[in-house]
Amino acid sequence: MRIAADIMGADNPPEEIIAGVIDAVNSYALDVLIVGDEKKIYPALEKLSFDSKKVSVLHAPEHVGMHDSPTEIFRTKKNASIIVAARAVRDKKADALYSPGNTGATLAAVLMTGGRVKGVARPAIVSFLPTATGETCLLLDVGANPDCKPSYLLQFAVMGEVIAHSILGIKTPRIGLLSNGEEKEKGNELIRTVHRELEKIPVNFIGNIEGEDILGGNVDVTITDGFTGNAVLKTMEGTLKSVLRMLRTEINRGIISKAGGLMLKPAFRKLKERIDPGQYGGAPLVGTNITCIVGHGSSVASEVSRGLLTAKNFLQYNVNDAIAHSLKEYKIMKMHLVWEDTIVPSSPVDEV
Repeated sequence: MRIAADIMGADNPPEEIIAGVIDAVNSYALDVLIVGDEKKIYPALEKLSFDSKKVSVLHAPEHVGMHDSPTEIFRTKKNASIIVAARAVRDKKADALYSPGNTGATLAAVLMTGGRVKGVARPAIVSFLPTATGETCLLLDVGANPDCKPSYLLQFAVMGEVIAHSILGIKTPRIGLLSNGEEKEKGNELIRTVHRELEKIPVNFIGNIEGEDILGGNVDVTITDGFTGNAVLKTMEGTLKSVLRMLRTEINRGIISKAGGLMLKPAFRKLKERIDPGQYGGAPLVGTNITCIVGHGSSVASEVSRGLLTAKNFLQYNVNDAIAHSLKEYKIMKMHLVWEDTIVPSSPVDEV
């Protein structure tokens, strides 16, 4: 099993990303194809210890920056590392893709190169969120589709069910629809329509949920449009960081609080580990023929390593095949083709 790792275009230097890639090779019995500028790759590899038979290098002279336009890269940067890596997966030189670079460019490269899983209208980006019960909640979409039709959210529910069952081991995942109230009459027209239709398909739909239910552990899969999901995700991440920062400030205010803080340090460490957004190493892009994990731009080596492990797990459980099977079984597209005539604003997915 070989993972193509795009090591260019992240906030951290390629050396940090490469260190994480090699850690995954040494820790998870992976083969990797490192894609990027070979002038940066080989010097970094010389400083690390690994089985050379498990590591290959594919030169890519260009890279996509965080501010490059995803829809322009195929015209202006045809040999960018993310495009070269996606082609490598398409051409069977690797089995999956990991990239901590420009998310929009990654989405565009994967779609233009590999296309969508049969039956999928729009792919989705999935986030793994910690909960108060110690379990994990999936949130999708968190950015691929700012504007959604009802049929997209129905498919997100099926994708989430497959991932929760395969990756998290939940036999019957609880599917919740994010709204501004639990009552089925709440929400905008999109949410009310999706609520009615979710009751018609064989997923464990528990109804509308509110924001507090996500981290509260009351749901296993939360579905929403990409605009809302991205806002929710970034708000949660920012809130958790702010709370920890305020707690640290209060602890340092006096001798007594500092002493108490030292006593509670092991508990704080465990809490930080539980709420660490990087524990899965990235957000899977699901519904595409190329298995892809989108790492955070500021990923450090340990997060990169976990991202490659997540890619390996998605391959082992054949998540793409399971999604295609479930969509066909539930007849989502056949049931809801009428919605394809509904006019909604275009999204980055439409542009690529």
